[in-house]
Amino acid sequence: MRKIKRQSQWERLEKSVFNYELILDKNKIGTVDYKGYAYFWAYKYRYDLRATTPNIRRQIHKQFLKEGLLLHGETSRHDEIINKKIKTNEHRKRMYDRFGSSEGSSYKQD
Repeated sequence: MRKIKRQSQWERLEKSVFNYELILDKNKIGTVDYKGYAYFWAYKYRYDLRATTPNIRRQIHKQFLKEGLLLHGETSRHDEIINKKIKTNEHRKRMYDRFGSSEGSSYKQD
């Protein structure tokens, strides 16, 4: 008979606190109160921004707002901001090596 590993009370509490923070943060996307947990970016940037810290996500979010860009946009200016905040070429190579290539985005910006 296989033994099921039980989570400690603290592990369950830690996960539930993070999920609570994530839900609260989803409501703060587009505001200065965004904490960097919830996803706001376009499909094109999914690997680049998922692997970053909440602090870097917060900085990118803040810069998008400051310049009046769509948070889910995919323009050359979005690329410039993200490339400036993270080492995108190195990061993309690491993600490509790990996960392989991805399909192009079908997102159309109005």
